[in-house]
Amino acid sequence: VMRIKKAGFPIIDGLQTMESAAHWFVLRAKNNWYEITGWRHDEFVKKLADFIWTDHIGGGFGKVLLVGEDIDPSDPLAVTFAFATRNHPEKGVYIPKDPKFWGLGVEGYHSMEDFHSGGGGLVIYSCIGLEETTGKAKPLILTFHRNYPKAVKEKILANWEKWGLHTPDPVLQKHASQNTPWVYFNKTGEGETGKGLNL
Repeated sequence: VMRIKKAGFPIIDGLQTMESAAHWFVLRAKNNWYEITGWRHDEFVKKLADFIWTDHIGGGFGKVLLVGEDIDPSDPLAVTFAFATRNHPEKGVYIPKDPKFWGLGVEGYHSMEDFHSGGGGLVIYSCIGLEETTGKAKPLILTFHRNYPKAVKEKILANWEKWGLHTPDPVLQKHASQNTPWVYFNKTGEGETGKGLNL
């Protein structure tokens, strides 16, 4: 991630996810990336793809998921949600022009042509919007902590148990699973740049 940042890309952080056997590299971009760079969406993602797979770091991963500031790369449910709902399956896919690598090389999907051509089977999935929506407001994800006014939240939380509702265990909330709350729903979005945009 440091090399990508030093190259001038407005990336916050990133993680090769264990759930994907380190085949997905999730990069989190600042919501106001287009203001920082002056780039349009397609220009940003193409430049990123070309940089990654012409630099030595490109030998470390084959599939990059580019997500917005509200998606924590270490939260597998948030990453799955972003990929499922924010990536356009045709317009949000970018393949590097002249890659020098083919990812880790152990991916089971590679063809022999990938290896003989010196690159192939590499992709960035953009989960930050499309060219036509760059800089425009996008639908917000309606969550209790992100969307309700402070006074409403305080009233509800103060009366939660009185109304007969179960208060989730705060320890379990940190470990999202099918039976426990998704960590993303407990975040307020405070401190995110361009809050409400590129989500």
